Parts: sequence; C-alpha cells; structure tokens
Amino acid sequence: MAEMAALRYALSHRDEALRLAREMTGLKPDDPRPEFVYDQAVRSRAVDPEWPIPMAKLRWMGEQLVQDGSIKQSLDPATLADSDVRARALERLAAK
Repeated sequence: MAEMAALRYALSHRDEALRLAREMTGLKPDDPRPEFVYDQAVRSRAVDPEWPIPMAKLRWMGEQLVQDGSIKQSLDPATLADSDVRARALERLAAK
C-alpha cells in the first residue's frame, strides 16, 4: 500500500519528484533527464498508482513459454494472481 501512496504522491507532485530525483542522483539543475523520464512515464502510463495486474501480458508470457517448450501448458493468470490484496490496498487508500 505504501508504494501505491508514494506513486500517487509523486504523480501529483511533479516538482517535488523531480527535485528528489536530482538530489538522489546528484544531477545538476539544468540536466533535462529527470523531466524527460518523468513526463515519458506519465504520458505512456508506465507508472500507474492503481497497480493493475497485467493479465493480458501474463497470458501472452504463458503462451510464449508454451511455444518455446519451457512449459507444457499455459495457466489462466487469474488463478495465479490474488487480486484481493490489491483491492484491499486501494480501499485503504480511498479511506484516507
């Protein structure tokens, strides 16, 4: 849950996130990389504070493992992923 809260905070406080990135990496104020990475992550939704479980990607990965012979059959990711933990964390965040 702390990670979800941290991502939400970082996504809603861009300037603070960029300041911290510079501080942690020792980058100079005129270095454009933190802004570029932050903006690209937001634009492409590479970082999602809701932490969805990527079922389509997991299905694809299972199919690839079957095709290359690593496993005999792919499993339904829904039977492997416990979405209740994520749902409870989202509920707790909403209550704050």
